[in-house]
Amino acid sequence: MDWLFESVYLLLDWLADGTGLTYQEVNIVAYFLLLPAVYLHLIDRIFGRNFLAPTFILIAGISIALMRDFTQFAGWMFDRSVDFLESFDAIGWNYSTASVFICVFVPLAIFIALLHFAYPSVLRLKPRIPSREAREP
Repeated sequence: MDWLFESVYLLLDWLADGTGLTYQEVNIVAYFLLLPAVYLHLIDRIFGRNFLAPTFILIAGISIALMRDFTQFAGWMFDRSVDFLESFDAIGWNYSTASVFICVFVPLAIFIALLHFAYPSVLRLKPRIPSREAREP
């Protein structure tokens, strides 16, 4: 588990270096903006609408634009997220274990489930065998 925690940390740190944002800002953007926007896009696709994702992006964009100090906000949000993950110590999970389960496995499971319904052909487990009529010239 530690190698996965370290890998995600290094990826987010690399993104921070590449974008000029802090690690905390990249973390908040990824988990509280990008991931929900992707989920909402998939939900929109499932229901044949184009409402939730654009509305979320609009509200998030306006909120960030009106924010006095995104760095301070991201630091505060990151600290609350750390507090939440550290609370899993009550069930025997340390911070890195909780991070991997809550921030990697759960989002991945939700993404795969939504992707399955939004784009059924993407996750088809069995290859489709064409009917005899389709195979014969």
